[in-house]
Amino acid sequence: MDQNRQIRFLIPPFFLFASLLLGAHLDPEINLIPFFTPTSTKSVLGVIAAGAVMVIPIGFFIGTLSVTILRIGFAIFSKEYEAVLSPETVKRIWNNLNVNIDYNEKFFLYAVATFDHELLPSQTHEWIVRRWNSFNIAVHSCTALILAHLVGRFVGINQDIVWLVVTVILIIVFAVNAAVSWRHTMEMIEFQSHREHHVEEVEHP
Repeated sequence: MDQNRQIRFLIPPFFLFASLLLGAHLDPEINLIPFFTPTSTKSVLGVIAAGAVMVIPIGFFIGTLSVTILRIGFAIFSKEYEAVLSPETVKRIWNNLNVNIDYNEKFFLYAVATFDHELLPSQTHEWIVRRWNSFNIAVHSCTALILAHLVGRFVGINQDIVWLVVTVILIIVFAVNAAVSWRHTMEMIEFQSHREHHVEEVEHP
């Protein structure tokens, strides 16, 4: 698994667990002190070990849920959330690919992916990857924070107002970052479509 995917799978579960811990801490009916006493060290280590094993699967679930929601949301407007570009931009990208067939809308996403991964210089491609990674982490973290409250309600953690306020603030911050990162990604691809590119010039590892 590449480093970018690892980061996407590791950070959202952190916010999920941290949010649940905050909610439990703020719940007057839950006493966390005995859980952290020396006599319960083995229990704590066991929980941490179990949590570490589950981090990647949980991160994968959060990511899958987030992507599903994004796809459904953008599908309402007949768009692919991974590439929302103007018809003029798509035409320029298609012409850059030296494809031996006329433009077909069903190949739209594949054309953009090919343009990004094969034709763009490595430094430009890596810039886009960083922005796209930032977008995904922010969206997945929003999903994790919402899931924390759903899980908290299921396990009996009271929905303290402070917990809710912290969650809302974090979601706003992450949502703004996601929107900016997504816009930067789309605008960079559009900008690059105005340049002349040749497949043989670029080699991505």
